[in-house]
Amino acid sequence: QDEGNLNTTTTSSLFDIPLQVEHCNPTLLSVKTFENFESRIFVGVPVVVEVDIVYANHVIIDWYVNKTTKVCSDSHMYIPTSQDIGKQLSIWIKPVTIETPITILSTCIEKQMRSSIHEGDGEGFEEAYEFRHVVEPLPSMPVVSPLRQGWITTPGCQTTKKGGDDIDTTPSSLRVVSYNVLADQNAYSRDESSDSVYPYCPNNFLDRARRMPMIVYELLAYQPDIICLQEVDTISFDTLLRPVLCANGYQGYYSVKQVDSSNEGCATFWSLECFERIQDEKEMNDFPIRDLFPPLPPVDEGKSGADMSSCDNKNQKANQEENTGWQSLHELSHFLSKHPHLQETVQKTLGHVLQLVTLTLKKAPNHGNTIDASQRPPKLVVANTHLFFHNWAGHIRVMQLLVSCHKLDLYRRTQDGGKKYPFVFCGDFNSAVVSGGVRLLLQRSVPPTHGRTWKHLHSFQWRKEEQEEKQDDGAASSPSSNMTVPISNDKLQSPPTLALPDTFPTLCSGYRDLPPFTHYIQGFVGTLDYILASESSSEEPFGFRPKRWAPMPSARQVKQYVALPNEGMPSDHLCLVCDLEYTFSNNK
Repeated sequence: QDEGNLNTTTTSSLFDIPLQVEHCNPTLLSVKTFENFESRIFVGVPVVVEVDIVYANHVIIDWYVNKTTKVCSDSHMYIPTSQDIGKQLSIWIKPVTIETPITILSTCIEKQMRSSIHEGDGEGFEEAYEFRHVVEPLPSMPVVSPLRQGWITTPGCQTTKKGGDDIDTTPSSLRVVSYNVLADQNAYSRDESSDSVYPYCPNNFLDRARRMPMIVYELLAYQPDIICLQEVDTISFDTLLRPVLCANGYQGYYSVKQVDSSNEGCATFWSLECFERIQDEKEMNDFPIRDLFPPLPPVDEGKSGADMSSCDNKNQKANQEENTGWQSLHELSHFLSKHPHLQETVQKTLGHVLQLVTLTLKKAPNHGNTIDASQRPPKLVVANTHLFFHNWAGHIRVMQLLVSCHKLDLYRRTQDGGKKYPFVFCGDFNSAVVSGGVRLLLQRSVPPTHGRTWKHLHSFQWRKEEQEEKQDDGAASSPSSNMTVPISNDKLQSPPTLALPDTFPTLCSGYRDLPPFTHYIQGFVGTLDYILASESSSEEPFGFRPKRWAPMPSARQVKQYVALPNEGMPSDHLCLVCDLEYTFSNNK
């Protein structure tokens, strides 16, 4: 229409313009599996392939042995059987578009537009991949079988829960696993001139491509409701643990240590048969433990409120509210202010993380062998961590545990208006049974006279280069290589009593009698790993108590292989497995 002739009457008509709309072929962008098809393939261990696609909404993955015999159709996962032993596994992949949506421009032209689109057959280019190793029998794993035969079920089977004649299958209990799986970066010496970390274990048994599938088998064999893992490699989580466990009915997340040189961290998984799926990943929390320490007191505590800045006043008030009842945090703050090197270490250098997640239990089926739904908590909290390793740093670990317990308590009290849900606290605490850390958790306080805790307070100095080393609590190492000249003690403050407040629930161990060891290497044998849970009381309506715990191998059984890890035990730690029974305290 002519801009200058606004009054001109015009007519318009709809013209039919034929268009040929081409459909892009479904395309594979990437194909991923553990170790890029170089992993060992064992009978009973699921193999999962993940693909990224474009212009497609489905991928067909068919599985073959010896290239010709199809053994599984249209599945991302295959579990090799004994009939596959000695045969080569391969996959055939084809991206497809099952249904092409049509954008409706207007009702009057929809039919005509639909007839003008060239959809093709909705199939993309096919690709085939072959795994390098043939299918092998699962290596003998004496801890899993025969030692824990009564605790296992067939991996990958989702119709049976917690197999074994003597195992309770009712939802009155919760099965929990905690396992330090030995990060690959810690399995080998970084210095070629030094001895191997595990000289008694051949490198082929240390190979991640062999060890990790064995660990996956063990995890699935127990069919736990909650899995807490430590020393998880980022690549093992992304390409093995997450894909395989998610394909077998779990959900989970991963938190890497907050250290530049680290590629490992903690992972927590939960069974979707037992718990509701978490829709928002923001609800899967992790907290750097160094951020959980209380702020240092003001330089001049004699200042009046008027002299302090408004921001300082607000922060101090917020910290006081959060720390109500936690007198030890106040004392710890003052203590660290007198020990600048220690304060630098725990609040700035160390990168350990605490995972916290709230899980909603699914409603129990209505049959006679379940407990009353009112006696089960609607939700529970899971905590998972891996603490500082150094064998002369017991004082640091007890501080890490104190602030972790405070965060755990604060976290659960802010859920759903302060419901005080019960919790399970798992991890490699790198703390022996007689350590200050375990004393804090189970006996609730550590006095300044506890020699094992404070013995090296004035002599331990953490050096940056030690971030590249690994040494568990209590293991033999040369003190001179890890210590500096002791600091002058003249101006150093004596340690405070560290204690859990009365408002924090009593903790019980999933193993009623703590095992003699969970970590067994040359130079050190002891318990470092724990499954703890909150107990019910007059102030805590819901809690747990230990119901049964999986047997642990004897020292004699481990000595047959010299130590851990070995050909049949894939980590330098043992897997803890226990059933926790729900308890209810009616305080009305």
